[in-house]
Amino acid sequence: MRRLRFSRAFTLVEMLLVVAVIVLLISLLLPALGRSKEMAKRSVCANNLHQIYSGLAAYILDSLGKYPGGNATLIPGNGIDSTFNVSQQQPMGLAFLITRGYATDAKLYYCPSWKHPWNQFDVVDVAGDDPWFAPNTMGGWPAAGKPGPTSHRGFAYHYRSTFGPAVNRPPSRKQPEAAIVADHWTRREVLYGRDFGHGDGYNTLFLDGRVTWKRDAMSQYMNLWMPGDGDLSKITNGKWALQEFIWQDFFER
Repeated sequence: MRRLRFSRAFTLVEMLLVVAVIVLLISLLLPALGRSKEMAKRSVCANNLHQIYSGLAAYILDSLGKYPGGNATLIPGNGIDSTFNVSQQQPMGLAFLITRGYATDAKLYYCPSWKHPWNQFDVVDVAGDDPWFAPNTMGGWPAAGKPGPTSHRGFAYHYRSTFGPAVNRPPSRKQPEAAIVADHWTRREVLYGRDFGHGDGYNTLFLDGRVTWKRDAMSQYMNLWMPGDGDLSKITNGKWALQEFIWQDFFER
């Protein structure tokens, strides 16, 4: 009678060794996978800016060289965020491109890496996180057929409507090397004290259509005008004049 042969089973030590090797491989691959995903998002962000430039160039051509007004030019002393005032139906900055029929896909204005809790595409501040406004008043541009915020719609990109410093002077076509649109500064969300963007840099759009990637140094000197703890009572009117001077440096880094 032929004897049956049984293969030797794995020992516990061998199984633990195999599991350890698998865990090690996963730990090595996950960061690389995360970096690949971020690089893909960075590319989508750059493509957003290229399409925004196409809409911006068409707007400027049809407006005989006039640029969309921004917070700083429409409301002297204000900043560089692009917003849309819902109650007054007043666009500011990049919001002009949507409302006037240029680059009308609202998703273009929200970087895929932008993870602000409510200021992103089709997200509304239902928790009332914004210190200036109540719940449901702030948020991103709403999807078609859906209700959006009742006060302001915000964007993931800064729009530089004034070329100061601290002077409401619009940009000139003779300044092709100047930057006009950029990601929110990833490490400079002073008001909220968190990073919502790419984490280590930001894309910047120039007046000649170029989009470049800029490394973002860990700088905190926006605290010159905005307190890091978000206490708005600490802001003095005199510090608002520093905005354009500071942001100009960020755009041109």
